[in-house]
Amino acid sequence: MGKKKRKGKLDVAKEAGQPMAVALATTALASGLHDTGARPEAEALCRRVLEEYGDTRDRPQPMAWFVRMPLGLLRYEANDLVEARRELERGFEGAGVFGLNRQMSAMRQRQHSGFFALHT
Repeated sequence: MGKKKRKGKLDVAKEAGQPMAVALATTALASGLHDTGARPEAEALCRRVLEEYGDTRDRPQPMAWFVRMPLGLLRYEANDLVEARRELERGFEGAGVFGLNRQMSAMRQRQHSGFFALHT
């Protein structure tokens, strides 16, 4: 799938005024970009979407957590452990808004057990 076609799907979600669809499209696109060796472009995409939809007046939008998780993992792979941890923690907190506390708690335990340990 070409870059133009991928961008088109994100544009459709934005034009529809569906922030959750934007988050889902962003996550899928970021993953695809990362898989093709375009990690910086994937990070830039996540940051652009968070800038547009992320926080208003220090209140996170419900969909922001969904974009923060892949951004945190991308920063982890870039060896920026401080930002990776910050984005992942904000993602975990935001997931609680959707009642995903149990699932996020299990992920957090794995994170602290060493598999995803982020030492700062």
